[in-house]
Amino acid sequence: MPPDELRTLFIEQRQNKWDAEICEGVTLKDIDYEFIKGTFIPLYEKILQKQVAGEVKDILSSLNCIRNNKPTNAGILLFGKNPQKYFMNSYIRHYRK
Repeated sequence: MPPDELRTLFIEQRQNKWDAEICEGVTLKDIDYEFIKGTFIPLYEKILQKQVAGEVKDILSSLNCIRNNKPTNAGILLFGKNPQKYFMNSYIRHYRK
């Protein structure tokens, strides 16, 4: 089987996308809860135009940022205290008008 076909087959068989996989070596302590409570949730509520109900962990879980009580790769990239510690070349660019 050619390498390109093998790579495609491997990717198709994976159940989870990279961003939904649990981030190795991190815990819930690596999540910036102050940012979530003070910035993210108020902005999210403003965009939705309604109040968000539930605990922070429940909200993160519904956003696929926590799975099995552990942060996912997306969770660390979006809400980690120091995401560059785990993903040195990654960053989030915020769009501003």
